[in-house]
Amino acid sequence: MMTNALSVQIEDRYGTLRIVARVCHISEETGELLNYTSMDSSEFTDFTVNAYIDSDPRSSTTDNFGIWGLSYNYEDAYVKDVRAARKMVSLLGRVERGLEKLDSQRGYIDRDDYATFVLRIAEVLRIKRIHVRNSREARAMTGDAWRRVMDGREFSAWIGRVNHDAEKHRVREQYITR
Repeated sequence: MMTNALSVQIEDRYGTLRIVARVCHISEETGELLNYTSMDSSEFTDFTVNAYIDSDPRSSTTDNFGIWGLSYNYEDAYVKDVRAARKMVSLLGRVERGLEKLDSQRGYIDRDDYATFVLRIAEVLRIKRIHVRNSREARAMTGDAWRRVMDGREFSAWIGRVNHDAEKHRVREQYITR
């Protein structure tokens, strides 16, 4: 049985910075994080949980940097047949219903609270492991590209560091690898 995890990293897509979580599986042999591909025929192929990291266009000031625009979707999905489409619709419905249930039980999350958004989606999908992409400084110290976060507080702290780096305009230099 494969162990699923979320891999969370910062990406530059067409000049726009985003924080992206992807469902991946962990290699039993190497422990490596492996993305699902169209060859896997998984409901998780191309499923992402996203937010923007930049100046928020809803703000009246251009100095308001941070994380905003939370969403989940299938990104660049290749739908090869009706069975694949049904899997996608099923997963989206499961996430939507699960988030509605958690909102009714625990209350709504803040519109910019990416950490709680990701943690709730992980709970709905029964994913227990989250791995974050280390910053350049952390990679230099540990030699590790990824780090497993052990709980929601540690994940929230990582998101807080990304947000702090966004305010200092350091996200590209710290988190985007070439």
